[in-house]
Amino acid sequence: MNTFKKTIVISTTILLANCLYCNASQFINEMSNCHSNIYSDSTYTKISNKFNSYEKIYLKIECKDLEPGDYTINVNWIDSSGSLQRQSSHNFNVEQKQSYMSYFWLKLQPKGTLLQAISGDEFDKEQYGTWRVLTYINSLIISSDEFLIYK
Repeated sequence: MNTFKKTIVISTTILLANCLYCNASQFINEMSNCHSNIYSDSTYTKISNKFNSYEKIYLKIECKDLEPGDYTINVNWIDSSGSLQRQSSHNFNVEQKQSYMSYFWLKLQPKGTLLQAISGDEFDKEQYGTWRVLTYINSLIISSDEFLIYK
């Protein structure tokens, strides 16, 4: 195969790969078929938006009728000061049109013993207040949920 034909084949392959990725992203954006909920239990039955600082916060993401393709879910946990506290991701592939669920959780980490003794509090002040969890699929935001963490 000459160089010109190799270039055409490689360029076409890259173009097709990019189009398949774009179609999956466009599908999520246009159909709005993904949503998330925040739960207070690991069985994902009790939807909640208020948690004490010792509780785990559970996030369930549900997508219905995803088109075939490769997907990446990114979850950003943002504290009350607007700082990113944790970032999680999950890659998956859909072979045929189907629904998909994914699960994430957050548990706050208390300060060390010395810092607790100095400050008189187990957690940093930024960990109290209204948090936001932003969920993306293939770099497109699908949800923004808020929850409150109290003492």
